[in-house]
Amino acid sequence: MPRESKVITRLRELKVFNPYDFYQNQPYIYRRVSGGSRDVVPSSWNVVKRGTSLSDAWYDEGEMAFVYQGYSDVQNKLVEAQKWASVKFCIKEWMRDPFGSYGSKEYVERRLKELLK
Repeated sequence: MPRESKVITRLRELKVFNPYDFYQNQPYIYRRVSGGSRDVVPSSWNVVKRGTSLSDAWYDEGEMAFVYQGYSDVQNKLVEAQKWASVKFCIKEWMRDPFGSYGSKEYVERRLKELLK
């Protein structure tokens, strides 16, 4: 089992366990991986903003999904999701957070500084 980073360990001590906790009311993009051939929800990059419905599809639970087909399409769909969310939420630059999701670079840097001071 891979070892946790020191940042993740510290965030967990502060009761920040995942992107939902980390981003609070800010939009972010996370990767949902299908559980296999029997999973009815496909693998995708999902744009989320707490309390905001971004999609009318019942199976997306209000998240805007960018479905990818195979590993070669993963990066393309991430870029597509970032472009869509950049327009929707006026985000200029994206940054990967310690959990592997993506958020506004400005917010991620500020939040990490605030939590890890």
